[in-house]
Amino acid sequence: MRVWDLATREQVGKPLTGHNHQVGWMVPTVIEGRPHVVTGSMDGTARVWDLITREQVGEALRDESEHMVAAGIVSVDGRALILTGGGDPMVRVWDLASRRQIDRLATEHCPRVSAMATTVVRGRPHAITVDHMGTVRVWDLSSDRQLSAPVVGHTDNVYAMATTVLDGRPAVVTGDGDKTVRVWDVDTGRQVDEPLTGHTGPVWAVATTVIDGRPVAITSSGNARMEIRVWDLATGREVGEPIINRTDPTPAVPSSEGWPWPDSTSSPTGSQTCGRWRPWRSTTAPIS
Repeated sequence: MRVWDLATREQVGKPLTGHNHQVGWMVPTVIEGRPHVVTGSMDGTARVWDLITREQVGEALRDESEHMVAAGIVSVDGRALILTGGGDPMVRVWDLASRRQIDRLATEHCPRVSAMATTVVRGRPHAITVDHMGTVRVWDLSSDRQLSAPVVGHTDNVYAMATTVLDGRPAVVTGDGDKTVRVWDVDTGRQVDEPLTGHTGPVWAVATTVIDGRPVAITSSGNARMEIRVWDLATGREVGEPIINRTDPTPAVPSSEGWPWPDSTSSPTGSQTCGRWRPWRSTTAPIS
């Protein structure tokens, strides 16, 4: 992981190293008034870093599911918790102070958790989880209870999500393999307006922020080119022109060793995954 000064565009200090596989996610936080970041990796660990000292804090959190591709940080009853998922349908809950696993949520996601975000609804901490089949679930972390029925509507794998607030209501923004960005009302589980379209490849990453008092989403996709687009979530319109990198193309489908998870197994005709048939897609050139 690398830290950058946004004013000077220069790297600050040396890279933070310790993971032995791809870093799939990172979540910034503040611990005792000091900036920290929590990182998760395909090596099955999450690590906490002090950004002032540039050192890892304590031992790594080790997940028996072997892969960590999603996480969130939230406070429950004054206790800072880390939520991790990715290798199986479980969401594991860790105490940030002790680095110990204290709970697990049996999400029934199929086949595994692919993205996660946390938010607060009427003063209560919530987690939003999604799987590669596009099913979104909302959890009340004070009671470990799933709220309402699962949210469905995606037409492809969901790879990323982030929370925001729209008109005073909690919302979640998701990135889909069908090249769309969708916005959901957390309370009702309903999609807000039509999908945001424009990406030419699967949407791998989503982040949210506020610019001039307006909620904004920044999304990234990869296909024959890398694209970054900015969306005004109040109007559902794209802001300005997309940032496009044509010199460093990103493959549309990662290898089985990469992240996000591939669409299919090594079956030559397809894979039956959790009730949905997915056509086989080669990740290499044809053999001729």
